Amino acid sequence: IDTSQHQAMFQINYQNVNRFNYRTGAISTYSSNEVRQNSLYFHSFFTDNFALPIKLVYFKAKLNEGLVKLEWATAAEINNNFFTIERSEDGENFLPVLHKQGAGNSTTNLYYNAADQNPITGYSYYRLKQTDYDGHYSYSEIQTIKNGSGDKQESDMTMTIKSVYPNPFITSFKLNFMIKSSVPVDFTLMNTSGQIVAQSKIQAESGYNTYEFLDNKNLEKGIYFAMISYGDEKQIQKIVKN
Repeated sequence: IDTSQHQAMFQINYQNVNRFNYRTGAISTYSSNEVRQNSLYFHSFFTDNFALPIKLVYFKAKLNEGLVKLEWATAAEINNNFFTIERSEDGENFLPVLHKQGAGNSTTNLYYNAADQNPITGYSYYRLKQTDYDGHYSYSEIQTIKNGSGDKQESDMTMTIKSVYPNPFITSFKLNFMIKSSVPVDFTLMNTSGQIVAQSKIQAESGYNTYEFLDNKNLEKGIYFAMISYGDEKQIQKIVKN
């Protein structure tokens, strides 16, 4: 780059680069003049596109011969310290069951497996927690296991809203609910006047489900009611938009 007549600025986009080299001094040209570098200035502009610790391909849980077999795969890992399998009896309160060492850094597909030797009778819920070297962590989607009759901790209700977050929300929120059967469920969002401001059909799976609502209509700030319904049964949760 000839900067002898004018200032020049160029941009380098890079990812996962810790060091790069450059050379200064005379540059050979076709003219009798020599172009020399006068100054070099570096500045980093960070965006929100930070590299995630892992790229999770899948996380699966399956009951087999009295054990819950757990399998997952990653397509890439960055500073990945270890994995933790967490289990819950109610889909909300999770406890660690076992740990698995991560690969640190990897750009190839890696496959992991583990087993819960003492699964819970009835319904249980599993999730994968990934922790990197600086303590940051992330979670997978929740997997549901039914061991035996599934009568333990079941009520007469076929579905239950477990949580809605964030609450208050700004542009989106997630509604977590459990249901006994794989059936289509209706989602409805209403304002305090009872007017329907959003509707959607959810294909729910037996066990733990997550539905994400995106506010594409720029709803007014205030109180709303998120409702899921199936047949004659309805579950309603109050939520606030900021």
